[in-house]
Amino acid sequence: GRSRLVLQDLDKPPGHAVKHRTVVDTRARNGRIARKLHPAWQGATVRFYIDEAGDFSLPISSHDHRVAVVMGVAISDLVSKELRCSFERFEASLSAKERQQGETKGSRLAPSSLERFCNLLAEYDGISLTPVTLDLSHLATGPQQPMNEQMYDVVLSWSTRMAYPRAQRELDLLARQFRNLSAVQATRLFASAYCIREALQHAFIFLTDRGHEHSWGTVSVELDRVQQRPGNREERVFSIALFSWLVGWSRVEPFTFVEEVYIPGHPLREKYDTGTGVDLSLMLRDNIHWVDSRECWGVRVSDIAARIVFDAARTLGSDRDALGRFASLMRSSYYGAIRGPGLFTPLNTVPQHLRARFDPLCAALRARDSGR
Repeated sequence: GRSRLVLQDLDKPPGHAVKHRTVVDTRARNGRIARKLHPAWQGATVRFYIDEAGDFSLPISSHDHRVAVVMGVAISDLVSKELRCSFERFEASLSAKERQQGETKGSRLAPSSLERFCNLLAEYDGISLTPVTLDLSHLATGPQQPMNEQMYDVVLSWSTRMAYPRAQRELDLLARQFRNLSAVQATRLFASAYCIREALQHAFIFLTDRGHEHSWGTVSVELDRVQQRPGNREERVFSIALFSWLVGWSRVEPFTFVEEVYIPGHPLREKYDTGTGVDLSLMLRDNIHWVDSRECWGVRVSDIAARIVFDAARTLGSDRDALGRFASLMRSSYYGAIRGPGLFTPLNTVPQHLRARFDPLCAALRARDSGR
């Protein structure tokens, strides 16, 4: 398969639109949206919260099963206030043992609390969970460069193609900054970017009707801050590389929209569509925020959800309780049995033998969908 390590030409003019396609999707619910714009949509926001579980370090041997999960949680403005109140009531009911220095942590929640969390999310139409699961033992197979070195080579190769000296200098700097990251940091950033891409795709399809269309006045992406110092190297690299990755991926796999929903007058189309594509620069520029999870309830939601997927992916079905919680959680995700936990590899397409390893998780979703 084609490598996912692709970058958009950084000397394109600001606002360069990504490619997209429209399709008729029978999963779109409740018919067409109203053609008349809601007067309040411009002040509403679709928020994306990103957190992860696992440390992203490769095992010494490919025979040692190890995974990491990045979770994207998209929440429509239509349900955000009520969902936040419900989640904070849930947090207030937790015991001291389920907190770490006063903060709710998915890794510390009791099984009964995790199930209550899954049921809480399932009550709301307007939330979309998008996990991205990396099988780190697969990345450890064979003699491969660490992710930071791979990205250094890719970015440096693009530098020579730039028409303008300024763009060349910016890419040279970005390449050096990538190389100065650790392999763990580079892998986590790449997975986080791909999670944002997939979370956007799900929101473009499933959170654009039923009243949620009025939430697209603005978009906000909030990521859990791993490095506590604001403006650190990891954040600087990500802020530059994210748009390049998103636009590069769109060349290979354009964003999809539902033809019956994405009609003239739709707020998302009115604000961000240039006629040739969606302007991701307009949508996301200055709207990527690194936050402290203590102060961001949505990131704490993402942390718990990531932990549930991580536990199921780590045990591969041997822990039946973890598998059951995974199926319960994924009622709030638009992934089906084929995508399962959102298996992803940054090197190429996911091979069949790797997919087969996660069959128990896919089977759990298949049973969920069939009502068993």
